[in-house]
Amino acid sequence: MEKLINVNEISLNFNLREPKGNKCTNVYAVVKCGNVQMKIPTRCKVNSWSWNRKQQVPTITQTMTEDERENNTKVINIINQIRFGYLEYYLYLCNGSQMAKESEVKETIANIIKETDNKDMANIQNLQKGKSVKATTLLKKAFAVYYSEINPNAKESTKKMEENKLNAFYKYCEEIGKDAKSMLSQKGLNDYKAYLVKIAKEKQEKGENVYNSNQVINNKCQAVAKFINSVMVSHNDFIKYDIQCVKYQKLATSKPQGEDKKRRPLTKEELDKLNNDTILTEEEKEYRDLFVLECNCAYRISDTPKLFDKSQQKLYKKGDYELILINTQKENIDAVILITPIVKDILNKYENGFKFADPNDERYNEKLNKVIRRVAKKCGLNSMETYTDQHNQQQTKPLYQILGSHFARYTFIDNARKLGLTPNEIKDFTGHKDDKMINEVYSIITKDDKVENALKAIERISATYTKETNSEGDKVREYKDVLAFYGEPYKNYKDITDSEELLRMIVTKYEIRLKEKGYTTKILKQIYNSKDAESRKRYEELLKVLDEISATMAVE
Repeated sequence: MEKLINVNEISLNFNLREPKGNKCTNVYAVVKCGNVQMKIPTRCKVNSWSWNRKQQVPTITQTMTEDERENNTKVINIINQIRFGYLEYYLYLCNGSQMAKESEVKETIANIIKETDNKDMANIQNLQKGKSVKATTLLKKAFAVYYSEINPNAKESTKKMEENKLNAFYKYCEEIGKDAKSMLSQKGLNDYKAYLVKIAKEKQEKGENVYNSNQVINNKCQAVAKFINSVMVSHNDFIKYDIQCVKYQKLATSKPQGEDKKRRPLTKEELDKLNNDTILTEEEKEYRDLFVLECNCAYRISDTPKLFDKSQQKLYKKGDYELILINTQKENIDAVILITPIVKDILNKYENGFKFADPNDERYNEKLNKVIRRVAKKCGLNSMETYTDQHNQQQTKPLYQILGSHFARYTFIDNARKLGLTPNEIKDFTGHKDDKMINEVYSIITKDDKVENALKAIERISATYTKETNSEGDKVREYKDVLAFYGEPYKNYKDITDSEELLRMIVTKYEIRLKEKGYTTKILKQIYNSKDAESRKRYEELLKVLDEISATMAVE
């Protein structure tokens, strides 16, 4: 005689069959009758990584493909139907004899499952056939994991930029008609890079605008590599896919230098034009004042709120000078703000807040640039600017169309340099850890600047040979001036503090070569020191020899 089971010994749960490889897997209804456990297939399948064991249903996320979201929604509905049917049967037993046979329970649950509406499940082709997970699905999931667990405090603008880079990869998958996990391998990344290069080359040959510059291609490929290496290789949700680290070999890029750059310092005349209050609205005046403040402080746009929040400042006073110290958000390095009369006036003007601007808004920089361009147009900042854009294309536009907050930083650094501050001193005002950015990025040296610097160097060199040096520091400065006169790259001697080492560089690299051309040390000193009518002629002769030597060194 078949054993009867008490209603309290009956239960229903849902589990997955152990998945094989990357295929999706079956969902089972697990019915327990006393000590007996029965597995009844629900005719549903889900990807194992999307299954919530605690709630016993599949999850639904924005990073899933449309097919998978649709499938999981249907599976949830089917599970709920089965649970509701089981609950009705359970209540029937409770209100009756409270006892049931094992075979009766199994048959009843099987009939409930059979009656569920799962006729459309076969339409989910990718899941029913057990195809490998898509590359786009994995990237979307990795993106969600990265910004929820690894970098949860990232700005929305940063996430949007990264998402746009990944969108280019999704478009690539669509265009080539392939979306497999293998596209996230080293070969897959190399193929993506080759595709982007090919498209850029084809457009260039047709004379079309090329927006896939080497730098843009690097950015797109590096974004894919980033989510592979930082998430997919080690995160638990991806280990089963056995994805390996990839390395991206960057394409060569050439950043515009000097006068080819888009950004540049503003002249005093251009800054004066911005102060034409008679043609500006109140909103434009407010944003103009903030732009002028940056021109006089060189703070980063992200640090704007700290200039108006005394709790985030440390004040220093010495004599007539007043300075404040703020900790920069981007670099976490202290930056010095000198309180000049202009700076003081603007800080006092807005000490109680702003009417239009909101420096705490994530889109503040975008709004500032938009308004300051409108101001620049009204104020006549319409000089034509020729520059090389991010796609290595030459552009010519009026200044008011390209003006932005970063021009202010260039303006401060240029004015500080002209006042005589060294790059090492300027870095303390701009919040940089060293003078590399000052020398390589922000120092826009024009042709006129080069001539002026050369004349100053010549004057210093003349003084070098007409006075006795009394200290090691004097010798170091004078020998560096001589090297600057000869055209030696600054980076080659900037960190040398030993005068003897500098002298050896001068003698071995330049004066020995000059002597080989027939110039004695005496003649060289005469050229430096001469003030007669022939000095210019002899100086030009020396420069000619130096050019010959430079050409020889280039060949060697």
